[in-house]
Amino acid sequence: MLNRKYPFKWPVIWLGVAAVMVLPAWGRMAAVVGVQKKSDGVILTMQSGTLRLQVWSDRIIRVTYTPGTQLPTTKSLSVIGKPAQTMWSLPQTSDVVVLKTESLQVRVDRNTGAVGFYDSNSHPILQEEADGREVPLTPGGTGVQQLFILAPDEGIYGLGQHQGGVWNYRGTTVHLQQQNMEVAVPVLVSSKGDGVLWDNPAITDVDVGESNKGILSWTSETGGAVDYYFMFGPTADGVIQDYRALTGAAPMMGRWVWGFWQCKEHYASQEELTNVVAGYRRLGVPLDGIIQDWQYWTNGTWGSHEFDRKRYPHPEEMIRALRAMHAHVMISVWPKFDLGTANFNELKRAGALYAPTLHGFVPNELDKYYDPFNPVGRLIYWQQISNDLFKLGIDAWWLDASEPELSGHWGQFRQFQTARGNGSQARLHPHAFRLRRATAKRRHHLVG
Repeated sequence: MLNRKYPFKWPVIWLGVAAVMVLPAWGRMAAVVGVQKKSDGVILTMQSGTLRLQVWSDRIIRVTYTPGTQLPTTKSLSVIGKPAQTMWSLPQTSDVVVLKTESLQVRVDRNTGAVGFYDSNSHPILQEEADGREVPLTPGGTGVQQLFILAPDEGIYGLGQHQGGVWNYRGTTVHLQQQNMEVAVPVLVSSKGDGVLWDNPAITDVDVGESNKGILSWTSETGGAVDYYFMFGPTADGVIQDYRALTGAAPMMGRWVWGFWQCKEHYASQEELTNVVAGYRRLGVPLDGIIQDWQYWTNGTWGSHEFDRKRYPHPEEMIRALRAMHAHVMISVWPKFDLGTANFNELKRAGALYAPTLHGFVPNELDKYYDPFNPVGRLIYWQQISNDLFKLGIDAWWLDASEPELSGHWGQFRQFQTARGNGSQARLHPHAFRLRRATAKRRHHLVG
């Protein structure tokens, strides 16, 4: 048994001089006992579970494993692509089941159920560890894990943006949890020319040979199945192309977005904001945009999306003046609402607010966050900022607090009940919150 790094402990019961380990209720890999060819791939029945290989292209294979007989039907929050028409075959021997495309051979060991990926010349690319999957047998169980074998000279990159100053994550563990200054993206790229998209938005640890130098493990706090996409570039650029095929192509932004943007913690008045842009123009320093960060509202009205008219007496005129100086405007908008505001009350009537009342960053402030998993809530949220801000001529949105920030205690979202289920039981962690909140803007006009 491998020395694995789990986010929980196994209880031990001592009987006399012998210790008996009580194992968690997990489904383990086992021998393949049945093979069923489908139009888009193959389903393999295991002694204690079900494994599916789904062909998305000649370079992309989806691997799903569940300890039961029913594969999950939960719609992905990140994969929006569709499997492409692909030529493939399914040769079999007494030892191995092979799914072959023009670029890949995907082999399943009949004895262990482990999946291995090879190029068309049978050179190994990525190999699952035998007995390397862990999935809870009961709904709400904890700990979904998949282990892969690391090649001795393999480098691992990607996984978002982190503050550790590490480029190649070999020998480290990366904690994928959205926080302030921490961007969690469950996608890695290998120096061998392949990539893995781990399709589980739960808080996840990626151990890249830290606990065992020859093993890479993905361990998510919750989930009902192992579910990942193997992408064979065979270059880093090709992996990014595969990733775009799965999650959608990022739109090309306007030329003005690529210029210099001026921002500070926040500007406190209409006069200050316009004077800064005027100063750049007077000095002849190029400037394409300016960002109005938080606290442009009146104290106690967070989420009203309304300017404090004492400090910003004419916001529409202000934006026209900035436009006349050839500057674009981005503004910070939040998913939180102070109690008693008109926008708060509208969302409350729609049942689109999370139940907990939180203490905000301003003294004596009480607020709630809206639920972006609620489609009615998303529509109301857009209508509110459209009516209050977009009509003024705002060019782009700064989606602030999308971790979500809540009270600033990272991981607090686990206890929240959303329209899609409990924050931990229904695979709804900060990565998912961020995606659904962006959806409220993406489907309506301009996204910043």
